[in-house]
Amino acid sequence: MEAKKREAIGFLKMTNECVKKKSILYQIYVGQGLETAENLEATMAKLKDDLEKEQEKNKDDVAHLEELEKDFREREATYEVGAQVGGMMLMLT
Repeated sequence: MEAKKREAIGFLKMTNECVKKKSILYQIYVGQGLETAENLEATMAKLKDDLEKEQEKNKDDVAHLEELEKDFREREATYEVGAQVGGMMLMLT
């Protein structure tokens, strides 16, 4: 009976030690995850700041491009109307 009691106590001690080690490992993983999250947040903030600076630096170029695209669409529409009128003139002659 005493042998079984020692075996049970030994098993419980090993189980307890295993749980403690798993708890420590979990805490390490949580700490690493938090550190990684902080690093990613810092990187994202820097990249967002860089993006805003680039957008500010290029806003005149973007506005110019939009103006050129608008002008192109207007000229394209004028050309298409002219081509349709020209095609109708050919049909009439």
